[in-house]
Amino acid sequence: SLKCPLRVQCSPFALFVGDKPFDFGRGRTIELFAYLIYKEGGFCTNGELLGILWGGDPDKQGYLRQLVLDLQKCLREIGAEHIIVKKYGKIGVDMKAIQYEGEPAKIAEEYCWI
Repeated sequence: SLKCPLRVQCSPFALFVGDKPFDFGRGRTIELFAYLIYKEGGFCTNGELLGILWGGDPDKQGYLRQLVLDLQKCLREIGAEHIIVKKYGKIGVDMKAIQYEGEPAKIAEEYCWI
């Protein structure tokens, strides 16, 4: 499998490419990616993501699509777009393709999802 340049630190949540911090630019894009890491490769529906990011507001569907595109574009720029897996309107992260440190479960506390 392709080597992913992205390194994920679970707690506190942070992303690195080599030794440099990596940022998606939008806070919500980071939160979306953090949630996908938290799910440890489990697929998420749009409904689940809307629930997590905006308390289930259906008007945010378009914005969610933008964030997913934003996420893919940022990952493509560092040659890591292959870590996002999409099928049947669901999205997930290929955990085998990324390097991560710490426990993904801890991410939820930081973002107050639970």
